Amino acid sequence: MTTEIQARKNWDEASLNYDKRTLLIDWIYTKERRIFTALKGKILEIGTGTGKNLSFYNSKAEVTASDWSTRMVRQARIRKRRLKLENIQKVMVADILSLSQYFEPNSFNYVTSTCVFCSVPNPVQGLREVLKILAPTGRLIQIEHGISDNWIVNGVLKMANKISYQMQRFSLIRNYIQNLQEAGFELIQQKPIDPLRIFRILISRPK
Repeated sequence: MTTEIQARKNWDEASLNYDKRTLLIDWIYTKERRIFTALKGKILEIGTGTGKNLSFYNSKAEVTASDWSTRMVRQARIRKRRLKLENIQKVMVADILSLSQYFEPNSFNYVTSTCVFCSVPNPVQGLREVLKILAPTGRLIQIEHGISDNWIVNGVLKMANKISYQMQRFSLIRNYIQNLQEAGFELIQQKPIDPLRIFRILISRPK
């Protein structure tokens, strides 16, 4: 079984209890989701999961939500209907590693994600796919986690990463800034949102 297929399988299995399992992490960055409210125009959310971000988007925005897990998409569609979110135009299955097969070039003013690229098998490839469908003047808005600028914290993360990656196929130690630069993005703003400086808001644009 390939790494990508295994990762999808893990997230399919996690979909039913995902909201309960991530309550602590949500507590860390839920208030930061308000950044999505200011965005207008055409927006693609990748790795939407069960749709926890959907109610935060501006009512005048045109939002497409996507995830590579079929079961996660089902949960997000239920949330969309329950909350009557008319600005969420579509909730669909789409593979981050091949976004350009689903969407036309320069299709979106914004692409957003929340703690997604930790579990993408090839994060640089995924970011390059985002670059293809993002408008030249567009922005990639992320709430992401990865390495800290504290070496002690990083030491703990490296030890925990062996378990997290083996069990759930997500990494705790990715260098999000390096990945963005390698993919062709310029980081224009970052904001740590937790005391350990693991979680950050990242705003990037095409170079």
